Amino acid sequence: MRKIPSANQLSDIVWLQTAFIGDIVLTTGAINLVRKEFPHIRQHIITTPEGWELLKGMPALETRLVYAKSRTGLMGFSKIRTALRELSLEKASTLIIQPHRSVRSSLLCRFLGFPTLTYTESSFSFLATQTIPRISVFHEVQRIALLLEPLGVERETVLAARPLLQALPLVPDVPWQRELANFTGELVGLAVGTQWGTKRWPLESYTELAKRLGARPKTGLVLIGSKGEKGWADSLASALQRSSNVPLWNLAGLTSFDDLRRLFPRLSLLISNDSSPVHFASAFHVRSLVVFGSTTPSLGFGPLAKHSQVVEHSLSCRPCSDHGPQLCPLGHFACMKNISVEKMTQRALAVL
Repeated sequence: MRKIPSANQLSDIVWLQTAFIGDIVLTTGAINLVRKEFPHIRQHIITTPEGWELLKGMPALETRLVYAKSRTGLMGFSKIRTALRELSLEKASTLIIQPHRSVRSSLLCRFLGFPTLTYTESSFSFLATQTIPRISVFHEVQRIALLLEPLGVERETVLAARPLLQALPLVPDVPWQRELANFTGELVGLAVGTQWGTKRWPLESYTELAKRLGARPKTGLVLIGSKGEKGWADSLASALQRSSNVPLWNLAGLTSFDDLRRLFPRLSLLISNDSSPVHFASAFHVRSLVVFGSTTPSLGFGPLAKHSQVVEHSLSCRPCSDHGPQLCPLGHFACMKNISVEKMTQRALAVL
């Protein structure tokens, strides 16, 4: 069997991670682990435009390269190879680690020509230099860190891996950041959206939960989400503004990744569906309350911050799939509809 270079032989590791933004956040656990275990190794990452922005200023990374996916992919492949050549990486002392298991990622690794390490379960894994099994019972951050075991990282160290992003200070010149800096109560973040329909707890349930939490003294609410999720946040904000005077900041669709690095450390609690804000919270050690519907924490994407909790309704049909379909395949959507506002409120107050 072919072998990758040993850790002592390596001068550079190139990470290939072009998956969803939450997966990129979780990859920071392994990246920081390399910096701790092998400080002599320089690290580079090939990632998405969003990943490039998110990882800006990360001390453990020397270089961030953008791979913009396209249908053909070949032009992007050539640009990445040219960029790596400009770094003067030596084939005998460079390793590509491929946590993203797609066919495109495997082909790109082979095209680049460096020794490659990936999972046995990756598509076209036979193209890699060496593979390891992806242990399904582990959390995803641990599964990514598992790729460091062939370099000599102990299993105990792998299991202790946690994502980590660098916090930024609030900027007084930005009105909402100045207001958050001056707010003396507890801030609860609400991430009510996700692109997967069966992973969304109903909006009317989130609205009632927000009203109950907003009734607590010195509690402020912050709505978080992408531009595509702004509609749900706007509907919740409108309902709250009609019925209560709770301090509310609707930031959905308005925040950059730098803004999130300023916002998340300020939160006392994040309440979210099973989506990327959960991983941001884990990276900033923010306790979370996560509602799971079509997916389950056993898939490896639950919250990692201490004192976090999950709420789910047990059904034999769960999970529907790795991501959860847009509509309930059986038509009842009981996994979310049977999670009550009362239960979520009790759990939220317990975590707070």
